[in-house]
Amino acid sequence: MTASVPTSPPRRGGWQRRGRALAIVIALAPASHAAAQVTYTGSVRTATGTYLFTERTTSVYFLSAVDGEKGPFRVSGSVPLIYQSTPWLSYGTVPIPSGGRQSGSVADQIRQSRAGGSGTTGSGTGSGSGAGSGPAGLMAQTAPASSTVVILPIETVVGRTGVGDPTFRAGYRLTSPYSNTAVRLHGAYKPGLASVEQGFGTGASDYGAGATLAHLIGRHQLSGSFEAWSLGDMPDMTLNTTLSYRVAYDAYLSSNLWSVSGAFAGWTAVQDGVDPPRDISVGVARYFGASRRSLGATASFGLSDSSPDVVVSLDWRVQF
Repeated sequence: MTASVPTSPPRRGGWQRRGRALAIVIALAPASHAAAQVTYTGSVRTATGTYLFTERTTSVYFLSAVDGEKGPFRVSGSVPLIYQSTPWLSYGTVPIPSGGRQSGSVADQIRQSRAGGSGTTGSGTGSGSGAGSGPAGLMAQTAPASSTVVILPIETVVGRTGVGDPTFRAGYRLTSPYSNTAVRLHGAYKPGLASVEQGFGTGASDYGAGATLAHLIGRHQLSGSFEAWSLGDMPDMTLNTTLSYRVAYDAYLSSNLWSVSGAFAGWTAVQDGVDPPRDISVGVARYFGASRRSLGATASFGLSDSSPDVVVSLDWRVQF
C-alpha cells in the first residue's frame, strides 16, 4: 500500500500557525502546572502571660495548615494541637481570657468593674455580691489604670492537651501574580467544635471576611490586612463583632535567601470592658530551593492586658 499524497498543498501559513500554536502550548504547560500549587505550613508557638488574671498561663500550639492555589483562587485549612497550663484562656479565632468553665463569673465581674465597682466582688454565681466564696470562686478588683484583674481561686490546676477548632479560608487575588502590588479578598470560617471547659475552643462558630494589600519596592515589602469577624458567643460570655488589623514590613537580603520583618497587629474590642489584644513582632526567615521551602522564627510582645506577654514561634513551609 502506497502512502497517500495530499491532493492540494496546505493553506498558506497553516503550518506556521500550527507551529506557533504548539509553541504556545509548550510555553504555557509549565505555567499551568505552576498555577496549581499545594503548600504545607507548620508552626510551633509558645505563649506566656497573665492576661486578666493573677495566675500565669503558658500555652504551646502546634499548627498544621494546607494551602491550595490555582490561578487567582486560594483555599486553606488549618487545625491546632494545644497544650495549656490552665483552662482560663479560650483558644478561638483570637485567644480570649474568658476564665474557661468560669466564664460567666468573669463576665459578671467585668461588667461590675465597668459600672465602677471597687474592691473584691462577685459570688460563686456571679451575682456581684458577697465575698466570692461560692463554687466559681473568682473575685475581681479594680486595679490602677482601670484594668480589671481576676483573682483565681486556690485550687489544683492541671495542664491539658487537646485539639482546637479548625479554620477554613478562601481567597481571590484581584491583581496579576507578576505585579509588584498584590490585592486579595478573603473569607474565613471557624466551626465551634473544641472543648469549652478545657479552653480549647469557645463552643461557637466564627465568620470573617477582609482584604490584604501588599506592595514590593525592590527588596522591601509593605503590607496591610484587615478582617471583620462575627464571633460566636460563649455559653456565659458575650463576644463582640470585631475587626482585626495588621501592618508589616519585610526586607529581603542576600540574594533573597533571607528576610527580616516587623509587624504591628491588633483587634478592636472583643470583650466589653477589656482592652483588646495588640502586639508588635519581629522575625527572620531563611529560604531554600528557589524559595519553595522556608524556615523562620518570630518573637512578639503583647501591648495589652488581653495579650500574652511574650510569644516565640518557629515556622516552616514546603511548597510541593
